[in-house]
Amino acid sequence: MSRVNVKKLFGTNRVVLPTYNTTQRDALTDVELATVIFNPDSGTLEFWDGAAWTEFK
Repeated sequence: MSRVNVKKLFGTNRVVLPTYNTTQRDALTDVELATVIFNPDSGTLEFWDGAAWTEFK
């Protein structure tokens, strides 16, 4: 996965998150803590908490 070091985001900028469906997400290996993805199967943003993918609420 790519890394971006961002100090400030302005209203005219955008962030494009990696998109993985559930099958692709579950096949990822060596996922870093706090990795954020968009899951189109659930339509939610999810983050890796070190043990499981968790939806942002």
